[in-house]
Amino acid sequence: MSAQIQQHRNLEENRLEMLKFQTLKHEISPEITTKLRNTERKFNRLFIIDNSGSMDDPEIDLQPGMSLFDVVARKWEIVYNLTGDLLTLSGCIDRNGVRVCFLNPLPGLEHMDPKIGTGHDSVTGGATINCACKDIDLNYIPDNDIDPFFNANGGIPIGHTPLTDVFVGAVQREFNEFDDTTKCLYVTIITDGVPTSRDGSDKNESNKFKDCLTTMTKKFKNRLFIQIISVTNEESVINFLKSLDGIDGVDTTPDFSTMKKLVHNARGTGFKFDKGTYYAKCLLGPIDKSLDDIDKWHMFKK
Repeated sequence: MSAQIQQHRNLEENRLEMLKFQTLKHEISPEITTKLRNTERKFNRLFIIDNSGSMDDPEIDLQPGMSLFDVVARKWEIVYNLTGDLLTLSGCIDRNGVRVCFLNPLPGLEHMDPKIGTGHDSVTGGATINCACKDIDLNYIPDNDIDPFFNANGGIPIGHTPLTDVFVGAVQREFNEFDDTTKCLYVTIITDGVPTSRDGSDKNESNKFKDCLTTMTKKFKNRLFIQIISVTNEESVINFLKSLDGIDGVDTTPDFSTMKKLVHNARGTGFKFDKGTYYAKCLLGPIDKSLDDIDKWHMFKK
């Protein structure tokens, strides 16, 4: 076997060993692992991360039964952990690497190596990093890539929620760079708020984002799929994100605890819904009807 072919084979073995390790770690079923592998070569994956100031807020208010002095995780911490797990899994199934866009520029990173990332992305107006890598191995963790971005400004996110501008710029760039007209793009958006303009105005921004999703999914019909993950318990935000779920090619998913409650309400508490199934919904929801509809009670009534 030629040296180059052998090298390629070795990289593939490393990648699949990592995928095996991750599926065991998160208890991802063989059926879902097959679905993930069947997206190889067909999809590029793009993440859009909300790093607005509200991400510095606690994930939840103090709940009954909690100590008055319990530490409540910030939403930024929740997003960091979720992003790390999803990026690691995505890096196992997208051999081209994964592009991650943040909504806002990051103080202190303006002069980073452009091969790794840049503090201000002229296309999206935020920050962008390419990571979760095609040369993946068992020692790979995304922390080396994403830590500088989550640590910027002392680990305190700042800015607004210009989802429309960043989404359009990032998605258009991805399709412009495709050399295969059949390849699809899977976009994962992690956010805690309704869209705003770059300067923070929310006037008509929700409708603009909704119209934008409709227009872009029609423009790239059957090639653009969008997963929107919410990290909030604000009812107005949750209701807005729910309103996007009916758009063709769009799936919306709340945080793990909320999702688990919705699934158990639909299918009973005996139905196993763990982090592995949750991650599967995050990574496959808009392209897999069974995961998209996993919390739809009417699908399971007798």
